[in-house]
Amino acid sequence: MVVGLLEELKARGFKNFIVLGSCGVLDQSIQADKIILPSSALRDEGTSYHYAPPSDEIAYDETLLLTMEEALNKSGIEHIRTKAWTTDAFYRETPDKVKRRLAAGAKVVDMEASAIMAWSQFRKSKVYQFFYTADYVDHHNRTWDARHEERTADAMTFFTIALTIAKELER
Repeated sequence: MVVGLLEELKARGFKNFIVLGSCGVLDQSIQADKIILPSSALRDEGTSYHYAPPSDEIAYDETLLLTMEEALNKSGIEHIRTKAWTTDAFYRETPDKVKRRLAAGAKVVDMEASAIMAWSQFRKSKVYQFFYTADYVDHHNRTWDARHEERTADAMTFFTIALTIAKELER
């Protein structure tokens, strides 16, 4: 769905995009409400294959990633750069899949990173994408932990971070 919205916005003349979303955590050491910059994504969804040749992984544009890191660093906003696992299969992060994705270097799971990366490269558009960490996919105990008690930030916290990035891009 997000790629469809990006297509519509690009057709209306937009050139730069800041995309904020949440992600699940595969690595329990990553706390709730942390900022994640996806450096690449394991492709386990369908949309990216319509925009990029088949591969197991797609990389984020390093120039865009460095721009975002610079903006966050200037503002003193902690962040983690890591590989994401993108899947569009709701609630199918099985213990075996989680173990394989962790072994491949992914520390978070999301539903759009690889599709956005493929679209951005195909359309030659600048997409500044980041996540905040939400739930934990506990593959050890075969449970899903919403981490409601740990989550203290609200949506405005992350929107403010998006504005920080936008202000830096404006310079």
